[in-house]
Amino acid sequence: MRIASNNRADLDHRKTQAIHPRRLLGALRCKPTPSRSCVNEPHPRIGIGAMKKPFLLAVLAYLVPTFITGFVWHLVAFHDTYVQLNIYRPDPIIPFGFGSMLVQGLIFAWAYPRLFSTSPDTWIRSACHAGLVFAALSWSFTTIAVAAKHPMSSVSAYFLIETGFTLLQFLLVAPLMAWAWRGSPNTSA
Repeated sequence: MRIASNNRADLDHRKTQAIHPRRLLGALRCKPTPSRSCVNEPHPRIGIGAMKKPFLLAVLAYLVPTFITGFVWHLVAFHDTYVQLNIYRPDPIIPFGFGSMLVQGLIFAWAYPRLFSTSPDTWIRSACHAGLVFAALSWSFTTIAVAAKHPMSSVSAYFLIETGFTLLQFLLVAPLMAWAWRGSPNTSA
């Protein structure tokens, strides 16, 4: 139960104790100097309009090459290998695969400016870092986890072919995603 107080000292004390979350985040990002306290620094806002176009481009940068490469890799170029592995259903449900790629694209596009630089000067280096991080993450749930759960005729053959796909996928996706975010407001800490 809160007790109301008319005491001016109590009210002033409460004002100094309550820090808006935006100010707290700004303080965490602020570098204090002897002449500047960081508690009252506002959190830098990034407008939705400034983020919309790069975000949509980054989603497409993931979705388009991943869908095309995945379709050709799994259902055309290495179809017979996957049939021999006896791992996938004979009639894949393409909309489920596309939906999965869309969710991944949304998450990776959202995460990119929060994890990697969007500076035009470092976009190639950021693409390399993003490619390594995102490929490792993707490989963990598309290769390792699948090999652990699904029966297949050769785990080593599956590891080899899916690792090849993941490397190719992120060699294509990472530079495109970095290019989409290049020069946009960076939301990383």
